[in-house]
Amino acid sequence: MAYTPIKTAVIGYGFSAKTFHIPFISTLPEFEFTAVSTSNGDLVAKDWPNVQHYDLGSDLLIKSDAELVIITAPNEVHFALAKQALENGKHVIIEKPFVTNVVDGEALIALAKEKKLVLSVYHNRRWDGDFLTVKR
Repeated sequence: MAYTPIKTAVIGYGFSAKTFHIPFISTLPEFEFTAVSTSNGDLVAKDWPNVQHYDLGSDLLIKSDAELVIITAPNEVHFALAKQALENGKHVIIEKPFVTNVVDGEALIALAKEKKLVLSVYHNRRWDGDFLTVKR
C-alpha cells in the first residue's frame, strides 16, 4: 500500500521526546520526523542533522510543514501550544497531563472538532499491568 508519511514535529527535546516519541516516529515508515523545537539546538543538530530546529515552539507551529505536532513541553504551556497548533491546521498529540484545567481542555476539544483535526493525549501507562488490573 502506497502512502505519504505524516510529517511530524516535536515540541520539547527532553526525556519524553527522546525516549518515547522520537524513536517511534523515526522508525516507522508512516511518519517523517521533520522538525523539533528546543533551546538545545546544538544537540538536535548533532542527533538529527536533517531535522529542522526551532528555538520557539510558536515558530515551529507557524513555519514548519509538520502535519502532526507532539507537545512534550512543560504542562503550563500545553494549552497555548495546542491551541496555536490547531489554529495552524496541525493535528496534535499532547503529553500528559492534557491541560491544567477542564475549561482549557474543553476549549481544545471544541477547536479540534471545529477544524476537523485529531487531538489526543499520549498515555503510555494504559498498557501497564497495574492499570490493566484496575481497568478489569
